[in-house]
Amino acid sequence: MRCKNTLLRIAGFLAGLLVLLLILNTVFSAGKWYPEGYIQDRNARTAMLSCEEPWTIEIINVGDSESGMDFNPMTLWGQKGYTALNVGCDGLTLPECYMVLKKAFRTQSPKVVLIESNLLYRSEKKRLAKSMTAEIFYDLFEGLRFHNVWKYVWKERGYRLYFKGYILNESSDPYEGEARYMKPTEEAEDIRFTPAQALTGICAMCRKHGAEPVLWSAPSPINYHMAKHNALQKLADRIGIRYLDLNLHVDEIGLDWSTDTFDKGDHLNCFGAEKASAWIMRELEGWAGLEDKREDPAFAASWDPVYARFLEMKDLMKGYHSENLPEEVEEHIYNGGDFREPGF
Repeated sequence: MRCKNTLLRIAGFLAGLLVLLLILNTVFSAGKWYPEGYIQDRNARTAMLSCEEPWTIEIINVGDSESGMDFNPMTLWGQKGYTALNVGCDGLTLPECYMVLKKAFRTQSPKVVLIESNLLYRSEKKRLAKSMTAEIFYDLFEGLRFHNVWKYVWKERGYRLYFKGYILNESSDPYEGEARYMKPTEEAEDIRFTPAQALTGICAMCRKHGAEPVLWSAPSPINYHMAKHNALQKLADRIGIRYLDLNLHVDEIGLDWSTDTFDKGDHLNCFGAEKASAWIMRELEGWAGLEDKREDPAFAASWDPVYARFLEMKDLMKGYHSENLPEEVEEHIYNGGDFREPGF
């Protein structure tokens, strides 16, 4: 009898916990709080997926801060009318990458998934296991991921605007190192087994959903050299995916390290990101079957306001980072009273 009562208490506790988690899913719904501008942290790109019109995205980009800062969907829309999302963010792990794509495939059918390669070199086995456990719970109970939204509701909304996942940054701090940093070598910097297997699983999921995975390396003399390129090329060849290393095409891209990076060659600013994104676009459009949606009224109604706000903010930024704006720009946003991402 005592054992039966114990089991009943455990079952009751678990049932109550499940109800609480389901309530959290409703209360902290990304579809409710992201359009209002309250989700401003690294989870904002994941929240963004819940708000995109289903079956409208052709390209999804994932990765850590290298991809988050260096790929600008606005460039693709403005130049060719291609629809892209950037869900790269600071410190993104491979399990997070897998789960955010799993979420994306529930409502989107992209033709291409871009995977920036830096996260393959910054993923320890224990950290990956811990991240995967957390991501499984977040996938089932997404309210847990966005539970800290109350902080912004209680205080005030931020003014950081995501343009299909891209954050504007016009500040500049030049890279003054050696321009020819990709020096030839036969060496290859080892990629550990676990990250390599994780990438294989991500690529398999992409292909299962009809998307072509493309591995790419953002231009960064701080993070890349030829030994990394060699290892990444071998891994891409083994998996059977395309690999685009922008570090080998700096001159063709037109990057100027004196103006196009904001942190001495680690990440690109918006001027560099525009050049890099345009180069990636040209590499994709020869085979990916991308379509210009600018003349489609439904797409234009959704994307043109975002692009217009992007151009407006780009003009107002005056060489600043979006997290360190001059007072007149802050006043323009606050006085306008619209903290929401354009299009909502």
